[in-house]
Amino acid sequence: MEIPGISRVRRNHAIEHATVAVLFQRRGRVVSVVGRSDPRGFRLFGPFSPEEVATATEEAITRLRAGEDHLAVSHLCGTNLAVTGTMAGAAALLTVGASRREGWSRALTFSMLAAVLATRVGLWIQRHATTDAAIGDIRLQRVVEGGGLRGGRHLRVYLA
Repeated sequence: MEIPGISRVRRNHAIEHATVAVLFQRRGRVVSVVGRSDPRGFRLFGPFSPEEVATATEEAITRLRAGEDHLAVSHLCGTNLAVTGTMAGAAALLTVGASRREGWSRALTFSMLAAVLATRVGLWIQRHATTDAAIGDIRLQRVVEGGGLRGGRHLRVYLA
């Protein structure tokens, strides 16, 4: 069953990731950026101009439609952070046992193992739950600049 609002956010999230990937490719490096998707599009907080983001979004949409699904998934996504924290915390809690003093090394070992495994789990969750590379007929509507941040800009990307 597809839930319209969530489906739209998943597609916008894919476009957000693809846009950021294009921006990184154009700059030749990863730069500090934060993104947040919603049903109307996404927001970017980073060192990009509205024009840069507009052309990168257009390219991202074109590339996703051409089958470059890998652009929809990012190692830098907050989904990965949430999964890592959850898995590492759960592993520590489950392995510490009755004696916290004796269970400390076991908890540390299993939480580190969980953190390593969480990378793959986070990417899987992105592919199947938080992004959708099948973006359909979504198109860029406009990019609006909001209030500035230290060393960056707040840009609102509207998709239609």
